[in-house]
Amino acid sequence: MSHQHQESEVSKQIMAYPVRLDPALREQLQVKADQNDRSLHREIVFRLKESLAKENAPEGESSEALVQ
Repeated sequence: MSHQHQESEVSKQIMAYPVRLDPALREQLQVKADQNDRSLHREIVFRLKESLAKENAPEGESSEALVQ
């Protein structure tokens, strides 16, 4: 597989989605991202996945395994 084809496959998997954030919320997320040694993007993705995993987890099951 060519290098260009590999990059094309990766770009199809992850889509950019601009989000407007209230400045106070953005600041809170940035503080948490810094504390967790993550970028702002990674912090937002982590928290979205965590939230969905909690909603979808069977009762009594930890959602942490579902996030990773």
